Amino acid sequence: MLGARAAAIAAVPRWCRALRSSAALGGSRNLVWKMLRKKKKKFWYDSPTLGSKLMYKPTTLDSVMKVDQIKTRKEDNIRFRVLNGLIHKAMAEMIAIYVGDRLQSMELCLGTGEQSTESLWVRVKGRTVMGDIIVGICYRPPDQGDSVDEALYRQIGAASCSQALVLMGDFNHPDICWRDGTAWHKQSRRFLDYVEDNFLLQVIEEPTRRGAMLDLVLTNREGLVGNLKLQGSLDCSDHEMVEFEILRTVRRACSKLTALDFKRADFGLFRNLLSKVPWDTALEGRGAQDCWLIFKDDLLQAQERCIPTRRKFSRRARRPPWMDKELLSKI
Repeated sequence: MLGARAAAIAAVPRWCRALRSSAALGGSRNLVWKMLRKKKKKFWYDSPTLGSKLMYKPTTLDSVMKVDQIKTRKEDNIRFRVLNGLIHKAMAEMIAIYVGDRLQSMELCLGTGEQSTESLWVRVKGRTVMGDIIVGICYRPPDQGDSVDEALYRQIGAASCSQALVLMGDFNHPDICWRDGTAWHKQSRRFLDYVEDNFLLQVIEEPTRRGAMLDLVLTNREGLVGNLKLQGSLDCSDHEMVEFEILRTVRRACSKLTALDFKRADFGLFRNLLSKVPWDTALEGRGAQDCWLIFKDDLLQAQERCIPTRRKFSRRARRPPWMDKELLSKI
């Protein structure tokens, strides 16, 4: 969300030929379940990490014996509530861009050696003829100094040289009147002049926080951003969620998958290798988890020797790599 300094980008159906950019994660209050239901995304962020102990991982004994399931479910619910609160806090304290995993994207480092600004830039590969799209998000604190402002403006100037730029964020210039192109404060007038000097268009027309237009969407190409609407505020923020579409075709990532080629497998050798393992001796006196690990290692070693692999190229990667035409015909 722009108010919480986060944005999401995901591919929409082919007929729409657009990127869908949304500040909300669907408007759901339970962000954990919403994020778990989402497809894979690349998560570009500029914030201190949340740490590595957020997700609950049961012990080996709990996994094998499945003891005290009722207590485990209660503990999971508590952990989910805590994690949900942490995600809300993280969304309010960091800037982030989520890019669909099927799209080719990379983070850009603008203003290297400059003063640190709360900004993030990602290049999304477009069609060869139309060029790439640069998507940026930033947060400008109300008390930000002139030197940091100038560093941010230089980043915006470098990004505006691209064929297609979409910049969103909370700039904290409530005194700017975008209809008349006027501003009261010196910093706001400087920002307005810089936007005009770089031929940027501001497309939000309604207030986004308590009657003030703090959150902006800027672009350097007319018609690049469309279907913009405010979606109300999420409970962790008092800013309006801004949703819009980037009307531009993009290049999908070509995934190179490796699949097992069972047609060329030597199942006779496979059975022979597994039959030679002294299972009684290998598994004697061991627990369920240790037995499983020993069996899995021997199985994978036999698989590596007896079942060759093949490359499977897919641009959409909707099917798992082992799903081929022959298997589909028998389902």
